[in-house]
Amino acid sequence: MNQKRLLQSRSSSKKRNSDPSAADDGTPLPIRILLTGFKPFAKRESNPSETAVRRFSVREIQSRYGLVLDKRILRVSRDAPRDLVEATGSYDIVLHLGVGRQIPAIQLEHLAYNKVNADLRDPSGKKGRNNPIVDGGPWILKSTLPIARIIDDLCQQGVKCTLSEYAGNHICNLLLYSSLLQARKSRSRAFVGFMHIPENALLPMKEVHKAMKTLILTCIPFVNASRRKRQTTSSLKELVRRFRRNGRLDLSANLTSR
Repeated sequence: MNQKRLLQSRSSSKKRNSDPSAADDGTPLPIRILLTGFKPFAKRESNPSETAVRRFSVREIQSRYGLVLDKRILRVSRDAPRDLVEATGSYDIVLHLGVGRQIPAIQLEHLAYNKVNADLRDPSGKKGRNNPIVDGGPWILKSTLPIARIIDDLCQQGVKCTLSEYAGNHICNLLLYSSLLQARKSRSRAFVGFMHIPENALLPMKEVHKAMKTLILTCIPFVNASRRKRQTTSSLKELVRRFRRNGRLDLSANLTSR
């Protein structure tokens, strides 16, 4: 292939893929969202996180942003994250919900730690161990949600919220850590985080849903920016492969030619 044909091929390829939120045929790519909550525990009849997830809907914004929403309700067990985290890399936004005892407002978790409390048992009776969640894993993993922007947007919406750097030492921390680690291993650009919500009497479900919706809307521009970055990287790699396959060419000339 000569230089002229190479430039034409590159130009047509760029035109076909100029929209990072669309497939090659122009069909918009959906933004995939995973929401999780927990089943009741400690002889409770219900869990606010389960209620919040089951009743949540993005119908009014679904068609506008091309959202695909999946929901999972998990057992409060150390084994719960095993099957779930495998799918983390296939989503753009992953939001885990759990109930926080004696918290007055929405609580966004910033950090997850590689540890489990050995003194606590889950409802199945399984007891923790005095070792890390993952042997040799990072001690701390940070949520990949744009937390600062989310908190700003929540405050503008009048939703009370706080930032936490300790998700507990039981299942909530375990789930967040496992999801973040899986996203890192799979090189996923998923925005993964955990939101603790107050118990039923402390915050109306309407406010919880408002916080969830605000979080999703805040993340959408970051998802699109991530896709643009991913596309740029992919295009550059493809250009390098072509140069290597077709011999020496003037790289600077090709990059500036339109």
